[in-house]
Amino acid sequence: MHIGAIRIRQWMRNHIDECRDPLTDEVDATHLAESACQDLDGWQADEIPEIYFEIAGWLAVADEERRRGNMPAATRALVNARDASYF
Repeated sequence: MHIGAIRIRQWMRNHIDECRDPLTDEVDATHLAESACQDLDGWQADEIPEIYFEIAGWLAVADEERRRGNMPAATRALVNARDASYF
């Protein structure tokens, strides 16, 4: 099923806290990508499309930089997540 990058990002931003490692408080980008694909039924030929991993990775970077107080780096990561679109 074709799912747009905007919908994927919205889902991930709403569920990012569910994909945190309880020990480190870091976002598990792979778990975030897999969960989004599962909930959004985004499978393509029984595979998770790369766009899910790309967006999850950028959102995890943005979250980590935000937590460190590095807002310029967090903003750049969010822009990259926004621009990560193959559709």
